[in-house]
Amino acid sequence: YQIYVGDTITISSATDSSINQEKLVVLSDGTISLPLIGQVQAAGTKVAQLQDALNNLYMEYMNDTAVLVQVVAGNPP
Repeated sequence: YQIYVGDTITISSATDSSINQEKLVVLSDGTISLPLIGQVQAAGTKVAQLQDALNNLYMEYMNDTAVLVQVVAGNPP
């Protein structure tokens, strides 16, 4: 699934609950805002791509991230 502007996603980590985000809406500029790493481009990426990107970005702050991205409500054009 490709993520679109207006989609609602959940971000969770099995190893650090401080980065968990429920019902996070992709903003009109295609980004999401997350603790520690700030703005991240989400729209136009596939779920697995965003998940990999977040794992890589969070690796700067923690050893094991195990980030999982799930689409709760899609908003395809």
